[in-house]
Amino acid sequence: MAGLAANLIQEVNSRFSGVPGTGEKSSESAAHGDPPIPAWYWRTSFATLLLVSVLKFAVVVSGSHRMGANDPLLGIPYRLVVPVAAAIEIVLAMILLVQATRRLGAGLLACFAANLLLYRFALATVGGTVAPCPCLGSLVDWWPALEKWQFPVLFGLAAFWLAGGLRVLLPKATHKP
Repeated sequence: MAGLAANLIQEVNSRFSGVPGTGEKSSESAAHGDPPIPAWYWRTSFATLLLVSVLKFAVVVSGSHRMGANDPLLGIPYRLVVPVAAAIEIVLAMILLVQATRRLGAGLLACFAANLLLYRFALATVGGTVAPCPCLGSLVDWWPALEKWQFPVLFGLAAFWLAGGLRVLLPKATHKP
């Protein structure tokens, strides 16, 4: 198992080109005129997407009582919504790992993050609440303090993903050297 994790870490490091933490452009992003995005941003995005999706699958498998409730906006049970969201997150993480261009990964990441933020905004507007998402269901049951921090942490992650994605996607004229 440790060998598998070491191989995954090595693969992630080799895929996210550029000098880690320096913000240097890889030859690929330089060829597209993309602004420098540090390699740690791509690694962190990949790791957090993978972690959140695995946690969501764990909640579904554990049979949390929260999964039986209906999503207030979509009207379907969370036990259907959460695995779909987790699958999308895994696919996006894998796209970030093997992406053909930084623009593709940035665009998909920005769209995903914008959807998450718009969903939470709509939930607060229509539902009148920003109650914690049951997507971490039984984890919140096991660790009640997580319920208080779940929204700010997940909101912060979505904002982080959106900011980095937009940094690559915005026209060059808007970037200051």
